[in-house]
Amino acid sequence: MKVLVLGGAGDIGSAIAEILCSLNVDEVILGDVYQAKAEEISKTLRSKGYEVYVSKADALKVDSLREASKGIDVAVNAIGPFYKYGFNITKNLIDADINLVDVCDDYDAAGKILSLNELAAWK
Repeated sequence: MKVLVLGGAGDIGSAIAEILCSLNVDEVILGDVYQAKAEEISKTLRSKGYEVYVSKADALKVDSLREASKGIDVAVNAIGPFYKYGFNITKNLIDADINLVDVCDDYDAAGKILSLNELAAWK
């Protein structure tokens, strides 16, 4: 399985990436606009023997998501704050036909994100 972790340079995203690696996911891609930090995390994980790559991914731009997600099986969204970005990121992932897992822990934001379920189901 090939997984794109959006916000992979952040605290939550990098922890998710390491957990995925420890579960023997075939390939983890750290998708983030903060390339230097993502490269640093990638280097640390590769030193542990994991297959980790970096992709510049601007989750607020559909074309950027499409480019970063070529060949992936699923994206994990760890970009917050969720009340600010969650809905738009989810909408962009749906528009780009990308399967998604979101770690949103904000009640109100989660409700807005879940309102997109019907749209996703029709894709």
